[in-house]
Amino acid sequence: MPVVLQDPAHPNPFREIVTGGLQVGCRQLQVIHCLIGQDHPSRLQDRIPRRASGFLFPNAVDPAKIQTLLGSKDIAVYEDILTTDTLTVYAEQDFEGHIGTKDALEQLVWGKPYDKRSAHAYWYALIALTDYAGERLPGTHEIKLGYETDLINGYLGTDFGIKLNIEEILINEHTPFDLPKVQDWPLAGLLDETALIRLQEQLKAITISSEMLEQLAEEDDEKEMAYDSIKQLQENVDYCLANELTMLSFCH
Repeated sequence: MPVVLQDPAHPNPFREIVTGGLQVGCRQLQVIHCLIGQDHPSRLQDRIPRRASGFLFPNAVDPAKIQTLLGSKDIAVYEDILTTDTLTVYAEQDFEGHIGTKDALEQLVWGKPYDKRSAHAYWYALIALTDYAGERLPGTHEIKLGYETDLINGYLGTDFGIKLNIEEILINEHTPFDLPKVQDWPLAGLLDETALIRLQEQLKAITISSEMLEQLAEEDDEKEMAYDSIKQLQENVDYCLANELTMLSFCH
C-alpha cells in the first residue's frame, strides 16, 4: 500500500509520496504522481493543483443505466459495489473530516442529500459504480496527465498533422450526473455518440500496427507509449460506437 499525503485542501486519495501502484482487476489503479515543475498548458490547468498530475482512464457506459442506479435504493447493487476492489482502494484513502467513499456510495444509491464539502467522495464512489455497471474497454492503459498527454498531443501534430488536446477532449467536464462540483480531483468527462463520431473522424487517417509498436519499443520508449495510447484510443472509440455506448473518462 503506498503512503499518501493527507491534504484536505485538495482531497485526492491518489496523491503520492512514494512511487507505487495497486493492481485492481485488469486495470492498474495508479497513484497520483507529484511532478516537480510540471505545468499543464490547457484549460484544465486552473482545475488541477499546481505541480500535480493524475492518471486518465475511460469506461464504456450507458448513462441511462448509471442514472437508474442513482437513487434506486437497490441494496444488492450497493452491497456488490462495496465488495469491489475499486471501492475498497478508494475507501482506504478516505480523509478525516470528510464523507467517506462508502457513505458517499450509500447516499448515491439511496438518493440522499449530498455534503458538498466532500464532493470528491461522491465522484470516487461514482467511479466505483461506473466500474461495476459499465463495460471494460479493449484499451486499458491509463494515460498520465501532463506527461503522456503532452507526448500524444505532440506526436499527433508532428507525425499525423492532427491538432488535438486529448485531455481537453476526454476530460471535458460534461457529464449527465447531478453530483456536487468537485474542487479538483477527480476530473471527469463524457463523450456521447456525436463526440465519438467526431473523434473517430479526426483519427481515421492514423494506422498503427502491432509491428510498428514493436519496432518503436526498440527505438524510442516515449514514442511507442504515445503511439500505443493513440491506437488504444481508436479501439476504444470504435468499441463504444459499435456497442452504442458512451465513453466516460475520469482522471484520478
